[in-house]
Amino acid sequence: MAQTLAFGPPESSPGPQAQRGSATLPPARARGGGVSLPPEEPGPAPLFPGLGPPRRDSRTLSRPDAAELAIRRQYQRRNRLALGLVVAAVVVVGAVLGARALLSGRRSAPAEAMVEEEAAFALIRKDDAAARAQAMTRLQATVGAYPRYVEARAALALALLLELDDRRAAIQRYTKEAEALATQRARLEAERPGPDWRVLANRLVDRISTLKAKSDPLIEDAKGVQAQANAAYAALIKLEAVQPGELLARTRTEALFNAIDGRDQAIALAERYRQLGGQDGWADIAMAEYAVNTRVPPETASQALDALRALQQRDTTFLRAYVLGGRLALQNRQRDLAVSQLEAALALNPRHALAQALADDARAAETHEQR
Repeated sequence: MAQTLAFGPPESSPGPQAQRGSATLPPARARGGGVSLPPEEPGPAPLFPGLGPPRRDSRTLSRPDAAELAIRRQYQRRNRLALGLVVAAVVVVGAVLGARALLSGRRSAPAEAMVEEEAAFALIRKDDAAARAQAMTRLQATVGAYPRYVEARAALALALLLELDDRRAAIQRYTKEAEALATQRARLEAERPGPDWRVLANRLVDRISTLKAKSDPLIEDAKGVQAQANAAYAALIKLEAVQPGELLARTRTEALFNAIDGRDQAIALAERYRQLGGQDGWADIAMAEYAVNTRVPPETASQALDALRALQQRDTTFLRAYVLGGRLALQNRQRDLAVSQLEAALALNPRHALAQALADDARAAETHEQR
């Protein structure tokens, strides 16, 4: 059963007519020197003149000689051989048609479909919302035409999962800020420092209300993306992955699904992705997603961050490695490192809204600490 993301399938006897129409043979009378045959009755009249069954003379009732037996056997062998060839031809044709039907939507998708999937995956690597939206549109068209194309379905589910993760991260920004303001308000109400403490507390209430007004629409949008991601993932899991490329694509998406949902299975799936030949860094991305989406020990978060920085050295254009690096650095309260990671992401893609917002948060936190 497919998992779903949790936010915040006896013969009858002859009739009378047949009995009346049956002929009875008169008893044979003995004659000297042999057995007499009953008088021959006339055969049935042909349905059409000239098309009656051929009559056999008494010579054809004798035992066939060796030559005739040989001819009969030859005919039988030929008939059996011809029948076998016909059956074999039917089996081969059926197998070919079945294979074509099975492969029409799988890895044997036309070259243009494979090109489309690869182009969409390149858009996914840009990592901003607009590029992902283009990728999802192209992938939805591809899986609509080739519903058993595993790699395309895996890429579609992956794009939706990354979109959901970014929306959750944006919501968490407002949530954390609102929680910090609520803490300040509670302190003011408890300590009541000075005559204007109530005015200050009311201002904090107004700011919390503003943040809630910003986050509520994002939460509703995230719920819609979550439903799409669950549906795309369920459709992927129903497909059989046989070819190496299919196994790799599906395992990558499985690892990201479990990581973004904060499930421990992500660790084993990321390792399995490596064992299947996945050396492109997505296993490190899965581990980082797991670290930012669940509570892990500080050393686990540090290991995930170190793996991301090593990935950045191997693949300088893997943009999500920088975004996740910034998120992990913020989580570890390493604000200088967070700013440098997020600025590197913005240098690669200035349209990355989440990276820009997180970088602004990190700078503001630095400024606040310096005061």
